[in-house]
Amino acid sequence: MHNITVEDLNSITQLFYAILIIGFLCSFFIFVIVRNLLLSIAKRINFPHRVKTENGYLYRSLNGTYVPKSRADEILIQRKMKKRQYWIKRHEYIISRLKSDS
Repeated sequence: MHNITVEDLNSITQLFYAILIIGFLCSFFIFVIVRNLLLSIAKRINFPHRVKTENGYLYRSLNGTYVPKSRADEILIQRKMKKRQYWIKRHEYIISRLKSDS
C-alpha cells in the first residue's frame, strides 16, 4: 500500500492551484483575443464604409459619422497630426528629463 504523506498532499494541492491559475489566465487571454476579433468583424459588417445619398456618397469617418470624402480625409489628417504631436511632445519631455539629469 502507498501512503500519502502531508508533504505529498501539500505539493499536490499547490500543483493543482498553480495549474488552475495558469489555466484561468490563459483562457482569459484567449477570450479577450476572440472577443476583440468578433467585435471588429461585427463592426465591419454592421457599419458600411460608404452610403449613397441623393447628392452622392457619404463616407464613414474615424469618429463614426458619415461625411463627404473631403471632410473624411480632413478628419484622418487631423487624427494623424494629433498622434504626431503627441509623440513629439513625449520625446521632447524625455530629452528634457535626460538633460536635467546630466
